[in-house]
Amino acid sequence: MQNATNHIKRELQLTADGSHTLFIPEMDEHYHSVNGAVQESRHVFIEAGLHHLERKEIVVLEIGFGTGLNAFLTLLDAEVHQRKIHYYSVELYPLDMDVIESLNYGEMICAGRKDVFQALHQAEWNVAVQVTDFFGLHKIQGDSNTCALPDRIDLVYFDAFAPDKQPEMWNQEIFNRLYARMTGGGVLTTYCAKGVVRRMMKEAGYSVERIPGPPGKREMLRAIKLASILDTNVVLGAAPTCLSTTLPSLKKRTVGILRMPNCATTSLLLSTSILPIVTRPSYSVASSSMIGPTMRQGPHHSAQKSRTIGLPEFTNSSKFASVICSAISLIMNYIFEFCA
Repeated sequence: MQNATNHIKRELQLTADGSHTLFIPEMDEHYHSVNGAVQESRHVFIEAGLHHLERKEIVVLEIGFGTGLNAFLTLLDAEVHQRKIHYYSVELYPLDMDVIESLNYGEMICAGRKDVFQALHQAEWNVAVQVTDFFGLHKIQGDSNTCALPDRIDLVYFDAFAPDKQPEMWNQEIFNRLYARMTGGGVLTTYCAKGVVRRMMKEAGYSVERIPGPPGKREMLRAIKLASILDTNVVLGAAPTCLSTTLPSLKKRTVGILRMPNCATTSLLLSTSILPIVTRPSYSVASSSMIGPTMRQGPHHSAQKSRTIGLPEFTNSSKFASVICSAISLIMNYIFEFCA
């Protein structure tokens, strides 16, 4: 991988599930788990990562192309589920073809697909190559710390050598870079469960969870970039996201609107600007609020009005309703225009 050179000795070894891995004596490090190379890759990257996303088109970034096992499993999964994968993978020192041809992934994982596995390695570096109808590959030869990375990444396979073997690959800056280029709801998975790695991920902004690891390893890490209201790639269906609609000069309470799905806009046609407002006293039985009256803008969302605002002359008045409606209209118009 990225700490090695093509002149370093690599030994072919058989793992517990019958699949091959490579061992580097000088580093005392394997490319995959000796408890099973294929089952480790499936567990850590396919099941905990790829299957965690429901999107029909996914941009994957892999840190460490290595033997190409993760890419091969992803390609096969893409064909089964018929969803498009744009696969980027960074590797500083690619393996020689004689080493690639000795690996048994093609025959073991999917009979008759060895040619596809070899095609992943034969694909030209630093250009996009369409390997199958559902799988496009862009291999980047370079150092992940300094090379250009793609934008709008949905999924990261962080598969560098272990932190004690390759410490330069596990640093705060790289997790910051990955976070900045990922979409809301994007996922990063790695076999590593060290506390220092988890803390760096959290510092970058991820929500990090320890989940069961593959055979022979108790835990692994999955990090998620929380979805933003402005991220149009996010599939709705999670808990609603609220966005403040109060004016700063009036804010003492938060007025929120539920997150809206992407849809086309019609100029000057806003549901929030045409519905009437009914003002009732506090604690009215006709109101769903115990703090202040509630106004409804159709079945798709509701907003809570506060009776406590910065300027007392606006309380329970037509001016109050006008301010709230104007604020909501501005925010809704922004959301519709952004999502169109």
